[in-house]
Amino acid sequence: MRRTVRLVRIFVASPDDVATERASLERVIDEINMTWARTAGMHLEFVRLETHTYPGVGSNAQEVINRQLADDYEVFIGILGTRFGTETGRAGSGTEEEFDRAYSRWEANPESVRIMFYLKDAPVRPSEIDVEQYAKVLKFRERLKNQGVLYRVYEDVDDFPNRVRLHLGMQGPEIEQLFALNDASYSTNQVGVSTASEQTVVGGVQAEDDDLGFLELIELSSESFVSATELAQRFTEAMNYVGQRAESRNAELQDTQSSAGAADIPRGRRVINRMADDMEQFVATTGPIVPVLAGMLKAGFDAAGRAAIIWTDFQNDDKGDIEETLENVRSLRESIESSFGGLATFRATVATLPRMTTPFNRARRSMLTVLDSYTSEMTGTVDLAHETQVTLQRIVAGEAK
Repeated sequence: MRRTVRLVRIFVASPDDVATERASLERVIDEINMTWARTAGMHLEFVRLETHTYPGVGSNAQEVINRQLADDYEVFIGILGTRFGTETGRAGSGTEEEFDRAYSRWEANPESVRIMFYLKDAPVRPSEIDVEQYAKVLKFRERLKNQGVLYRVYEDVDDFPNRVRLHLGMQGPEIEQLFALNDASYSTNQVGVSTASEQTVVGGVQAEDDDLGFLELIELSSESFVSATELAQRFTEAMNYVGQRAESRNAELQDTQSSAGAADIPRGRRVINRMADDMEQFVATTGPIVPVLAGMLKAGFDAAGRAAIIWTDFQNDDKGDIEETLENVRSLRESIESSFGGLATFRATVATLPRMTTPFNRARRSMLTVLDSYTSEMTGTVDLAHETQVTLQRIVAGEAK
C-alpha cells in the first residue's frame, strides 16, 4: 500500500562565518525526519548551495544561484553572525538578496513560504570583528524590525540547533496547513512511500511482514538497532546539554546576588526564564524521540526473535548470524539498563527544583513528563530484550534446533 508524503524544502542563507551553524542544521533535519515529520506525513529536505547548485555562468555567482534554485523551497532560514557578506549588485550581500526574494514571495502570498531569521550574539574578540561588515549586520537587524520580521537571537553554536529544532517543531502544523491551502501548487512535492505499519522495506525490497525470511529479519533487526542506538545517543546528549546549561544558568543566578546578599529579583527572573527556555528545548528535542526509539527497539527485538524461530528449521550448524544478533541484543539491553541510574538521578534533580516562575514551573513539569515516558518505554523494552536474549542464548547453546 502507498501513502503520500509531503516534501518540505528548507533553504538556508548565511555568510561563511556561521558555517558551523549551517552544518548543524543537517543533523536537526535528520532528527525531525526520524520523529514528528514521519508521523505528520512530511519529509524535510535541506536545500543548500553545496548540494543543490552546480557550476554555471551568469552576471555574477549569485545570479547563477538564483536561477538554479528558483526559490523552490517552503521554509527560508537566514543566519547572520558578525559578517554580512559580499555585495551582489542587487543587494548588500548574497544573504540579503536571498532574503529579499523570500520576503517578496511572502508579500505576494503569505502562505507560500515561512521565514525564520537568526542572529548570533556571542562574545567575539574586537580584533576578529570587521567593523564595516558588523555595521551592515546591525543595519540589517533594524531593517528586519521595520519590516515586521520577528527574528531570534542565539548565544553560541550549541544553542543554535536547539532553538531551530524547537521552532521548526512549532511550525509543523502551519506547514501542514500551507500544503492544504496550496495543494495544486505543491502537487509535485508528493512522494509515494510505503506505509511502515503495512509493509516493510528491507534491502530495497517491499514485503508483507509475514513474508519476511531469515536474512531479511536479521537485516531488519540490525538496521533497527543501529537507528535506535543513534536516537538513544541523541537523547543522552540532549540530557547532558541541558544539565550543562543549568550549571551555567545557576552561575548567572549567583551573580544576581549583591555582596550584601540582596537579590536583583528582575534580573534573577530573567535568568530563571532562560533556564525554562533551555528545558523547553530539551522537551522539544527529546519528546518526539521517545516513541520512535521505543518502536525501533521493539521492532528490532521482534525481528531478532522471529529470525531465531526460523533458524531452528535450518538443517545446518552455522550460528554466525544468530551469535552476532545475540551480541547486539545483549549489548543494547546492558546499555539501556546502565542508563537508568543516571536517568533516575537526573530526574530527581529536576523534581526537586523549586517552583520559581510560571514558565519555569511549566517547563519543569513538561521535562518530568518526558523523562517518565522515556523510563516507562525503556523498562518495557528491557523486558522484551530479555525474552529475545533468552531465546537466542538457547539456540547458541544448542538447546533448540
